[in-house]
Amino acid sequence: GDGTGSSERNPSKSFAGPCPYTVTLSVTHPSGQREATRLLEFAPRVVITEFPEAIAGSASGGDTTLYTVRNIGGSPTTVNLTRQGTFFTQTPETFDLAPGASQRITITTLPVSQGRHDGRSVASGAGVQPGTSVGVIFLAENAPIGDVIGVAVTSRVDVSSPVGASSVDDIATFTNTGSDTLTGVVSSDVAWMTPSPEVITIEPGREVEVPFTIDPTFRPDGGDAGTFNARLTLVYRLGTEQSGKNGGETPFAGIGSSSTSAVVSHTATAATPAGQVPPLAEGEVAIFLPGVAHVQGSVGTFISDVTLTSLLKSVKLEGLRLHFRPSGSPFFRSLPSFDLSPESSRTYADIARTIFENSTAVGSLQLRGNDARSVAVSASVFNSSNPAGTYGTTIPAFRSDRSAGANEKIFLTGLTSSETTHTNLYLQEATGLPATATIQFFNEQGVALDSREESLAGFGLLPLNSSVPAGGVSAVITTQGDSEGRLLAYATPVDRRSGDTWAVADWSRQYGYQATGPMLIPVAGALRGANDTYFRTDVAIMNSGESSGSGTMRFHSRTGSVIERNLELQASESRMINDVLVSIFGISGDDAGYITFTPASGTFAITSRTYTTVAGEPATFGSGVPTLALDSGIRLDGETRRLGGINDAAASTVSARRPNTFRTNLILVETAGEAVTVRATLRYISGNQSTAAQAIRSANFSLSPRQFLQINQISHKILGDDLRGPLGDLSNMQLEFEVIEGNGAVVVLTSTLDNGTADSILRVD
Repeated sequence: GDGTGSSERNPSKSFAGPCPYTVTLSVTHPSGQREATRLLEFAPRVVITEFPEAIAGSASGGDTTLYTVRNIGGSPTTVNLTRQGTFFTQTPETFDLAPGASQRITITTLPVSQGRHDGRSVASGAGVQPGTSVGVIFLAENAPIGDVIGVAVTSRVDVSSPVGASSVDDIATFTNTGSDTLTGVVSSDVAWMTPSPEVITIEPGREVEVPFTIDPTFRPDGGDAGTFNARLTLVYRLGTEQSGKNGGETPFAGIGSSSTSAVVSHTATAATPAGQVPPLAEGEVAIFLPGVAHVQGSVGTFISDVTLTSLLKSVKLEGLRLHFRPSGSPFFRSLPSFDLSPESSRTYADIARTIFENSTAVGSLQLRGNDARSVAVSASVFNSSNPAGTYGTTIPAFRSDRSAGANEKIFLTGLTSSETTHTNLYLQEATGLPATATIQFFNEQGVALDSREESLAGFGLLPLNSSVPAGGVSAVITTQGDSEGRLLAYATPVDRRSGDTWAVADWSRQYGYQATGPMLIPVAGALRGANDTYFRTDVAIMNSGESSGSGTMRFHSRTGSVIERNLELQASESRMINDVLVSIFGISGDDAGYITFTPASGTFAITSRTYTTVAGEPATFGSGVPTLALDSGIRLDGETRRLGGINDAAASTVSARRPNTFRTNLILVETAGEAVTVRATLRYISGNQSTAAQAIRSANFSLSPRQFLQINQISHKILGDDLRGPLGDLSNMQLEFEVIEGNGAVVVLTSTLDNGTADSILRVD
């Protein structure tokens, strides 16, 4: 169609030769005007995309490590490498880089005296900023005799400093669970974090604190706001009896060495003064996240991460505000107003502690602003105490205009209370006015077990820990008729054996659809996976009406087959269906797909969970799955879905099972019975230095009618092996989806798995 384009020079960077330009293109389309903004580079621009890990090896030399450089500019260039240090060689030393091309550099150690040796590999050439280099660390050390096993005591370290700070110091703690002394060195995978230059020695059974320094001004955003992640890796010699096993994380540590690592999340902060927040104005909509916390729970320390993503393509969101209120406190702490640029995201790690300085109470976070509904809010709460990685769940993001007013009800099913499980409830007032709730608990047969009343102040949060009575599987929360305020509520069952938790909500209220219409459980499976895992899906269905109701449940297999079952439930009855594909649909082999439920009469609340166990272990790890309206998919009408804060690790990280690193799978479900093509656009940071820039790539996926399509490690699929391989772990990415062809409708969701624990978090946003 006809279009107009405009460009302006990007003033934030300076280069010798031609400069990058930000180009905005506006195009008239039958569905309306669309705009897209892209950064175009006309000069070569060379950045480091993968830093070398330290080497712990023999003084005779011959051990290797790797790093990668990439040309993210628009013209070819030649790069030359020089050495600072005589203890290593590097191959190649001179090479050409076409636009978008990468080159891996192999560092090989030479014979040296024992001890630590430090050097640098320095790059030069057109498009290479002065000072572009990487550190090379080599520990020449005799191998111990006994076993040496290094473990990061905490797999993630959260660090914060005020915006504008030039440096901040912190520590990571490592232990040695082997029988002999560990000797190693520590390296960083980014330019903005520098670890201790000392040789690390850890006696068997002891812990050692390793200092590091962060310079936020070298972050890709210059330390402007929000969180960026890095990795601190301890590389050490294995014992002679372990030699050749290399059971550690790094594929480059050498046959006689191994490694362990901790993720370091640095958050740039601003002052958050205490005060009051006014009630919602007429027509104002706020987004609530009840249950945000940094607290010590019954099974570990729980922390919360939050990502905000602008849903707008061409208009800056201005004057957004975040307010945090601990439960039991009359005061909020408020982050100064901020803006979100079009198509941008901002992540806050461990937000209760790093931003709002609260480490004692569960609280609620609310997003306010003129257009808060144009922000996709993603939040998680997880147990951070396990060195193996994280266990957690999403926190549903609630809209105030979908809260329950006087005499309205919220239905929660899929709750649990047993010797090994309990369920926490969260009640949130959503307008700033007082409200009173009646809570009734029911067993599976619909028999009332208990009833209680609770009062909430305006904007108050009421956590009710271990609140479900034995045998209870559902709860009905009613806002009493004399309440001025309105209520939101959800539940988090907890498996005490694993420490994992998952979210249960009234999904029809959450997403604003009628509980009498067709519903979709977008993913369900019965699959045996790697490392003796078995993934399965449990479903809970509650008749939320006052008389009997019935409906048809259908499983749509990824193979294209469909199996039907009819269900009938009495008033308040719940059907708890464990391993639904096997127990209801009779699936005997591995299968996956989605489930629909179409009521014939009555109203229903449906929740589900997809999770795994490990052979011989009763503990479960998984994620709650939102129940959606069957007609909720995006179509060829200009509508998009956008998810921010996406993490997807490199293949080497996944195979090493590094704790607190994540891989993300994409699931697409066609729900209208028509063929459709979806375009997935990935925005990510290219380069680990301050010279990094946002890069954009797209890929198209075609679905046949009613197809269920899962795409593992989405960044690898979109970028391709040649581009993705040298980029290392990618974090804080953004995914956008739009239908570009066909009459179908597509539901989009992602499943993010911790590479250490295999626990998953499902997102629909």
